[in-house]
Amino acid sequence: MTIRAIVTGLLLGAVVAALGYFSDWVLQLTCVASDLMPVVVFGLLLVGLLVLNPVMRLLRLRPLSAAEMATIAALLLVACVIPGPD
Repeated sequence: MTIRAIVTGLLLGAVVAALGYFSDWVLQLTCVASDLMPVVVFGLLLVGLLVLNPVMRLLRLRPLSAAEMATIAALLLVACVIPGPD
């Protein structure tokens, strides 16, 4: 685990929790994180793998490793408990 992975996971987790709560309870839409495999987490993981890492390579930055992606996904899965169904 690196500081970069922990900070990214916490920031994305806060965004998922805030937007999920807003979507579920204020806008009365379907639940963002309603089951054991939240689409928002695995969708962000896929976007990170297919878009973010190649862009980081083009910018000559160190891309996210598998351990960093796993840490970010784990923190996002924990954050999905907050806007989950009642």
